[in-house]
Amino acid sequence: MDADEFPLYRIKFSHSDFRKLPEEDQLFFVRLAHVADDLRHVFYLCVAAEKGTHSDSADERRLALHQLLFGVRLVYSILYEGWNVVKDTWAQGLGRTWNPRLSEEARKGLEFLGRYFGPPNLSRTIRHDFGFHYEPDPLREPLAHAHNQQDEIISGKHSANIFYSFAEEIRALALLQAAVPEGSTKLWDQNVTEEQIREAAIRLYEGYKRVHDAFNAFANDVLVKIVKSLPYKIEKFTPPRVTKFSEMSPVLFVEEPKSPKT
Repeated sequence: MDADEFPLYRIKFSHSDFRKLPEEDQLFFVRLAHVADDLRHVFYLCVAAEKGTHSDSADERRLALHQLLFGVRLVYSILYEGWNVVKDTWAQGLGRTWNPRLSEEARKGLEFLGRYFGPPNLSRTIRHDFGFHYEPDPLREPLAHAHNQQDEIISGKHSANIFYSFAEEIRALALLQAAVPEGSTKLWDQNVTEEQIREAAIRLYEGYKRVHDAFNAFANDVLVKIVKSLPYKIEKFTPPRVTKFSEMSPVLFVEEPKSPKT
């Protein structure tokens, strides 16, 4: 690969210089960078999973949908926790130092996050009920009103291919219901329409996008501003390998080891 075709950059700075920043600034940088890196990785998992939901195999589509919803749950939850990192530190002095240095886009992103996370919001609901917890209450109604004629799980000789399809269908229903406005028709109601289910799915899959964009605008700007407050240098490099989104695929069913002959 030609270095000019796909250049990346290493921004280097001395750890001793970084340690000269106030400790709260140092910890804020590290924690916010953790959030940004985690979001980056989860989004790539979602890209692969989404491709799997278009498989010709119904079983593969079920597994891919679980992976996609897993990623979506994590995105909402990480955004919620990321806001806590900002909220817990920004108003306690750190904002007085860095807010005047933010770009207009980053400042607007921060303002949007404050408005979004102030009242009850979908990120909080998913984080508390689905993201990092396995709460029973959101599952009670979809479990009681599921229309399945038959439930199933998928199994193999080894745990690598075990998948509890029925349980994931219940959670998927509960997740979609969490995304619809309060007081709306329950998605497991016999009179619910395909259009209502589709609208709920769109709200779930797209509800985080403005939040994520605002978070990225703020985080990427403030992290770079902190680095640029230090002596630094930039080096260009070419990655040894890049992944093409068009070639990504999720891990669905996997080869199982052969049983030893007796």
